Amino acid sequence: MSRTDAAGIAVDVLVNNAGFGTHGDLIDADPQRLADEIQLNCATLVDLTARYLPGMRSRGRGTVVNIASTAGFQPVPHMAVYGATKAFVLSFSEALWAEEKPHGIRVLAVCRAPPTRSSSTSQANRRHWAGSAPRARSSSAPSANCPAASRVSSTACSMRSPPGPHPGHPRRLLITVTGRLMGGGN
Repeated sequence: MSRTDAAGIAVDVLVNNAGFGTHGDLIDADPQRLADEIQLNCATLVDLTARYLPGMRSRGRGTVVNIASTAGFQPVPHMAVYGATKAFVLSFSEALWAEEKPHGIRVLAVCRAPPTRSSSTSQANRRHWAGSAPRARSSSAPSANCPAASRVSSTACSMRSPPGPHPGHPRRLLITVTGRLMGGGN
């Protein structure tokens, strides 16, 4: 942050895009590698946001884009820590959205589905997760981590409420009520 300040750069858009995922059973994982994954995917994201958010708030505008994943919406066997870090990113982003909305700052969590492959194994995995294939599947296909991979190529959880019914409304209500109970006056 000191380099951007020294250069006279006002950061109006922060994109937290750094991250990585480990694959395999937790019992077989290197504990330091898991700690590094949590540090980068969660703590660094919060740290950078906390450092640049005050400038955005003082200007009354700004955007924070956090790269999450559809893995944050459900448990991901063999990628438990990665899925948990992405669930953190989603929860953090939604809470921050509620905190910063009155101050003119937009918060966005981008949830991209895993890439699809044209191999027959990958096609079978997508059918399995959609509920129409046998139980056997390869754990190496990225689509196995996303139940909706056959229907979803990417999704942006913009946390804006468009007019009309929206599936996020009950969750937004919960976020708003919880925020007020925890001391926010919005």
